[in-house]
Amino acid sequence: MATNKPVSEKLTKIMANANRNRREQAKLRSVGSDAWNDRERLESESVTEGQIEMLDKFGVVFDRRPLGEGGTLSRWNAMQLIDEALKAAKERRERARAEQATEKQVIALIAFGCEPDDLVGLTKGEASDLIRDFTRTIRARKRA
Repeated sequence: MATNKPVSEKLTKIMANANRNRREQAKLRSVGSDAWNDRERLESESVTEGQIEMLDKFGVVFDRRPLGEGGTLSRWNAMQLIDEALKAAKERRERARAEQATEKQVIALIAFGCEPDDLVGLTKGEASDLIRDFTRTIRARKRA
């Protein structure tokens, strides 16, 4: 059904994140660190540019100055803030996807040839997946 592609993309993202995490863990093991020393080390390092980008993306307000210049956000704190923001974003996305499909989504699906009776009880997430699949199919046909 329409959920195979998003599930596949989700799994690909999970695998990429897991690979990145394993690389990070391997780096830390190579210097003989344990979890406590990692935390201690990360608490003494300034927030990274990548973390700043993520925090900005989630709209988190924070002190951008490096620790050496009086900043208060360490890499460890940034990791915790990003983790909380990701969890909150995931919860919002799941709640939104579970709501009833919008009128605009239903109209779009009817324009794609769906039967109105088939769309009764459709959620926003399901409608979004269907619209995405129809769009991909149409684009693929145009390229062929």
